[in-house]
Amino acid sequence: MNVEPLGTRVYIAEVKKERKTESGIILEGANSVRETKFAEVLAIGYDVKKVRVGNKVIIDWGKCVPVKINDVERAMIDEEHILGIYRGEE
Repeated sequence: MNVEPLGTRVYIAEVKKERKTESGIILEGANSVRETKFAEVLAIGYDVKKVRVGNKVIIDWGKCVPVKINDVERAMIDEEHILGIYRGEE
């Protein structure tokens, strides 16, 4: 991992779920504002207390700072903007 977040920042990757119609058509870019946004924690800052690397978290994407390294899009978010840790099955 080439990114080390500072303080309470968390480096995350969006967990994308395919949305399909009943007939099997994949709906790209059809995200609803009301959909829950999930991410996987890739790295954490030294002051992060509640989440760990590998956790799947529920976040407010509007609070994220986009990070693009080597054409790979990720994001940085402060721990206080993580809404919860998801422990269920996908």
